[in-house]
Amino acid sequence: MTYGGFWRRFAAVMIDFAIVSLFTLCLALIVNSVFGAVFVIKPPVTMGTKERVVLSQEQRANAEGETEQVTEFMERVTYFGTFTYTFRGTEWRSEQSPWTNYKRWLVDPDTLEPIVRFDTTSISIVILLVYWTLAESSGWRGGFGKRWMALAVADETGRQLTLGRALMRNLGKLVSAALLGFGFIMVVWTARKQALHDKVFATIVVDVKGPKGLAFRGLTEGADWARDEERD
Repeated sequence: MTYGGFWRRFAAVMIDFAIVSLFTLCLALIVNSVFGAVFVIKPPVTMGTKERVVLSQEQRANAEGETEQVTEFMERVTYFGTFTYTFRGTEWRSEQSPWTNYKRWLVDPDTLEPIVRFDTTSISIVILLVYWTLAESSGWRGGFGKRWMALAVADETGRQLTLGRALMRNLGKLVSAALLGFGFIMVVWTARKQALHDKVFATIVVDVKGPKGLAFRGLTEGADWARDEERD
């Protein structure tokens, strides 16, 4: 039996991410045109033009007694050359640290009061998790990206995932991502090409092309994977 390698799995994720991001963008544009600025429309990676105005700068001691340089600022950020938002934020860095920390929040451009809006990137991630959970626990054994790349998800016995296990597997991806992507890179060296979330929830990603795989029309015969592996 052949397991899905890192780059094919990565390509499958990118395909799904592109599809869901486009869907979310279209949804946000429709909702905003009907109900006003409900969504903050932004790309999934840091892009856009920024105009920053420094409000104040000062040095102060932090809880550890270290001296920090603290900057208060306002930012106008424009995404896709069309959607402009105003943020207020704070940036700070201690003299002993090479890292600069910051936080910012969305404000009304007229009153400068904080406001709450849905972020299209965050909404895309939620939709992806729901979509993958439903797809992996269905006869498809994975989303459109995995289907396109001829991959399918199963438990370690080769059977279709239950809805509960598919949900836990996909929530586990958040942990894999939080570890600076280390959980995903584990696919490169683990024996069955399992990521961290595969290891924890006893799942595998199988190549469904070739003599040891299953054609798309035979995805429901998942138990054959386990029997093939025993013969190997």
